[in-house]
Amino acid sequence: MSAHDLRQMFRPARLKVWLPAACGVFFLAIALPFAALPLVVNKSNPALYFVGLVGLFMAGLAAWMFLAARNAACALVAIGDEGLELSLQQWGLWKFGTSRREQFRWAEVQAVKLCQLENFMQPSGLEQNYIVCTPRGEFVLPSTLWAGRAREIAEAIAARIQQPIQMPSSERPVDESLLQPGDRLGLKLMRGFGWLSMILGYVAIALFVLVLGTKGEWDSSLVLGIFVSVIMVIGGKSLRRFKIRMG
Repeated sequence: MSAHDLRQMFRPARLKVWLPAACGVFFLAIALPFAALPLVVNKSNPALYFVGLVGLFMAGLAAWMFLAARNAACALVAIGDEGLELSLQQWGLWKFGTSRREQFRWAEVQAVKLCQLENFMQPSGLEQNYIVCTPRGEFVLPSTLWAGRAREIAEAIAARIQQPIQMPSSERPVDESLLQPGDRLGLKLMRGFGWLSMILGYVAIALFVLVLGTKGEWDSSLVLGIFVSVIMVIGGKSLRRFKIRMG
């Protein structure tokens, strides 16, 4: 691109970097004592090994949050007269990769489409993801990262290539047989992750209640453990029914 090419620069809000980083620290702070518990307490109690497994699960969530924070810090969209520059993750339902930085002439940008994912944490219950299709891959602008700017950016790109944004054809979920193999695998992994989270959450709640019955009194670790377990159950129930709508 020319040095004189005037470009619109878009970056996500700094909160979108610090929030997942803070969540990562929170999950890690839970994971470390949970994972270490079987090593420092009565090793003959099998229930403690389950608590250690929950700790490892929390450590995985922490790693996911730290990666999300890194990708948010690197995220960039630059729209210019001569072309488009992106530093975004490639589209995928189950990808943990880092952002890629690419430059495209406008003739190389093929389409912009909307993908809707069920997300119980969104006010509408749907997460809006705008996907930029190019010969070198599909790059995603998730509303969880870009908020309302995702649509603004998608509309600006669609106007440059003189094509409307491809919208989901109906309110019904997409026919999963029409998805790419990677996306079909992603659906199965999302649902499997939901079942795992829900089962671990229920078992952890039962264990904490058992500990409460034995001790006969509350303490801060019990309250925190039950709170995290309830969040795991709620999130798991949402993920095990995971659906996708694709434009």
